[in-house]
Amino acid sequence: MKPLRPIALLALSAAAAQAYNLEFQFGTSKAQTGDVAGTYNSGSATAIAWSFNATEQISLGLTYGIRTLEHTLPAPASNDVKTLTFDVTYELAPSQSGIKPFVGLNLGNSWIDTASGNETAITGKLNAGLRFDISDSVDLVLGARYFVMYNVQYVGGGAEEDVKGWESFAGVRLKF
Repeated sequence: MKPLRPIALLALSAAAAQAYNLEFQFGTSKAQTGDVAGTYNSGSATAIAWSFNATEQISLGLTYGIRTLEHTLPAPASNDVKTLTFDVTYELAPSQSGIKPFVGLNLGNSWIDTASGNETAITGKLNAGLRFDISDSVDLVLGARYFVMYNVQYVGGGAEEDVKGWESFAGVRLKF
């Protein structure tokens, strides 16, 4: 058993060489009108994501994001939305010329700052995009995601609605 220890340690150190990722994302968010009368405007979206590579194609992680939700429900307002999600990302194919397509699923919670206080909503996201190898430790990321915040209530005791929308984003991924 002793001769296997150095080999096992070598394999673990190689796997850990770039097992963790830190990603900074910047983009725009466009929510869609729900059941309650009103409209949404485009807002900004930023996020920081941490993940580890469970396998060569699957990574697991957490994303903390902030987006601006501008709407006319029930009166014109702009709310900050903070979201924390658990993420599962799957790379569709091995890297072809440094380009890696991916899809992902995120599930978590959103906290919406409103005039009546802080509202919460269960949040789900589907995302897809491309990662481009810039170097051994840096990727450029381009993607889009569809999000749903379930049962958002803008005024205490008021109407609830599911807020749905699209986000486009660009990011930089640091690989450790």
